[in-house]
Amino acid sequence: MELPFVDPIIPIFFVYGLAFYSMGLALVIASGGYVRDSQVSRAMAALAAFSLIHGLHEWLEMFFRSGMWVVGTSPPLALEVLRVGTLAFSFLLLCCFGIQMLLAVRSCQLRWTVLLAVVFCLGAWRIISRFAPAWDVVEPALDAWTRYSLGVTGGLLGGAGLIVQSQRYRRQGQRAVASGWLVAGVALATYGLIGQSAPAPGAFFPANVYNSVVFQEWFGFPIQLLRTAGAVTATFGLVGALRALDRQRRRDLESAKAAKMRAQDLARQEIAQRAALQAELLRRTVSTQEQERARIARELHDETGQTISAIRYQVAALQSILADDRPATQEAIHVLEMLICQAFADLNRMVTDLRPAQLDDLGLAAAVHWLCDQADIRLGLQVDFKIQGRRTRLSRDVETALFRVTQEALTNVARHAQVDAARVSLAFTPPIVTLEIVDQGVGFSQEQALNPPGSGAWGIVGMRERIASVGGVLEITSAPGQGTAICAIVPLASGDRNVVSEPHQTAVSG
Repeated sequence: MELPFVDPIIPIFFVYGLAFYSMGLALVIASGGYVRDSQVSRAMAALAAFSLIHGLHEWLEMFFRSGMWVVGTSPPLALEVLRVGTLAFSFLLLCCFGIQMLLAVRSCQLRWTVLLAVVFCLGAWRIISRFAPAWDVVEPALDAWTRYSLGVTGGLLGGAGLIVQSQRYRRQGQRAVASGWLVAGVALATYGLIGQSAPAPGAFFPANVYNSVVFQEWFGFPIQLLRTAGAVTATFGLVGALRALDRQRRRDLESAKAAKMRAQDLARQEIAQRAALQAELLRRTVSTQEQERARIARELHDETGQTISAIRYQVAALQSILADDRPATQEAIHVLEMLICQAFADLNRMVTDLRPAQLDDLGLAAAVHWLCDQADIRLGLQVDFKIQGRRTRLSRDVETALFRVTQEALTNVARHAQVDAARVSLAFTPPIVTLEIVDQGVGFSQEQALNPPGSGAWGIVGMRERIASVGGVLEITSAPGQGTAICAIVPLASGDRNVVSEPHQTAVSG
């Protein structure tokens, strides 16, 4: 029994179509997840569509050449038109792929694709107008025009686009991806320039001079074999590039997971350290409160209590004098008056230490001014105090936080800086208020003092916590032998209000 087809070109068409169809399937499966570049991803979608449709076209042409429907007859004209239309559409997708790989602007991509389609349609209309109704001449002429106008162009554009992307990936250090793009680009360019420039014999130049028949006579094998080799080579190159992209993607995912785990570990450590810091700070705050209570109790017992006891004795002495009808001496009354004044002064000092009335009555600027004056009296520290901007009443929490920071900073200067002078500036510059305390003392190493917090750094930690609690930041600049600068920056709230209009800058020396 004789086989329905004996033409050796039939298996070549089958492998040719299988190569492109396999390329399309590989691109559909692989490119969506591996290619993160949106421009290349869109282009790969067009190349996948070309590969699938072009593979189906080659199988359709194999079916036509085999004569399996009616032995000894040619395919109907409608089927031939369908074949040429399928070929043209597949090559137009190849052109679209090349344009997308070369141009990043989508409007330009669409414009060039439409232009190529219009050129093809004009040429096809010219061929039909010239050779119709000799359809046996029109069909090979349309096939040749399709390969010249879209096949060669699409192969060159696609190859150039892959080669350009290969250079880009090589510059990024992804050599395996670049090599795959390069192999596929050269194969696709060869497929277009050589494989599509030898169509079936046609009725116009150059198809009537150089065609697939002439190619086989010159080289001894059909042009379809060269096209098949180009398709297979391009498939291997593209699959290799996509695999390299997959490996790179996996490495990136592993790196991202490792980085995320490190970040989570650091966050947990930071949370644990902050919790420990807050717990220790709370413990020290409670301890400080107890120490303050003990100090107040001692002062009440040692100073105010003794003064009140003396007042009681003086009153008893006066009562004895009056009971004996003796006149009260001026000296006894004077002593009693002095004791009462002393008791009142002691009590007022303790109340002021707890919270100065100026802070509630007159605001932050007046309270800090008073604090600078007290630093000279109690700590022997000469403080140069300056106010800049328009004085503004702040919220109670903000004023308290800035006042306590000033108090703690001046105490630290007197205890540790080994100087007898400091500078304090308070600047109201909406939308922020800035407090700065500067000394030219011995300074300290912040790294050693704060990481982890030493016994001398809890005052700094407390200042930072106070400022952070009102939405501000505390910046500390210090180094051994270079003094210390503490700067607190707090945003002004919408409810803050101006209470007094003064010159832009006021300087006061305490």
